[in-house]
Amino acid sequence: MTTGSTTHTAANIAEHIGGTLAAGPADTPITGISDFNEAQPGDITLIGTQRYADRWPSCPATAALVLRNLNCPDVDGKTLIHVDNADLSFSKTLALFAPPPIHTEPGVHPTATVHPSATFGKDVSIGAYCTIGPGVVLGDRCTLYNNVTILDHSQLGDDGTVWPGVVRSTLRKPHSALSRRPTSPPRARAMSWCPRQMPIRGISRAWASLMSSSSLSIHGSS
Repeated sequence: MTTGSTTHTAANIAEHIGGTLAAGPADTPITGISDFNEAQPGDITLIGTQRYADRWPSCPATAALVLRNLNCPDVDGKTLIHVDNADLSFSKTLALFAPPPIHTEPGVHPTATVHPSATFGKDVSIGAYCTIGPGVVLGDRCTLYNNVTILDHSQLGDDGTVWPGVVRSTLRKPHSALSRRPTSPPRARAMSWCPRQMPIRGISRAWASLMSSSSLSIHGSS
């Protein structure tokens, strides 16, 4: 289960994601968001297929986001919110319960390895043990957490964030070997969660453990 510092009501969540309250009380307090198979009382979960809709009566969750075209039974005391896009709605709900962003100070951690030809914008934060290859371009206010590797000639736009352990490789043929028309250098991308029926509890525990590590400090450069 993923929880935040605030408890939301079913009505608040429905309004936030553009959903419709279809069944159950609107003032139901929701304290977390969880995968269907891991849900507990107080959680909201996702019903994206008819197979999960058929299992809804036995699910311990207090509320669920459910696709409008599914035949999901009403259960006394439990709330259903109809949505048009299950994955997008689940992602928006997840954001409501996300912990506050981790604050990082601009600068390059002394353990990071940065190629002299790499260029950075303003207020860039480079975490511990990062590796920045030749020709890399980072825009303003980019944040690279610990153990990120950005290889040759990759780019990350303004306000980009790359989470711990991500490796961006540019193992491509030269432009001349592909076509006569040049292409733009690839952009680094952070890892993202796939919300449909994902094991959120396990991910949340691992993520909380990682982000609470004392090694995640970033120091400003002198």
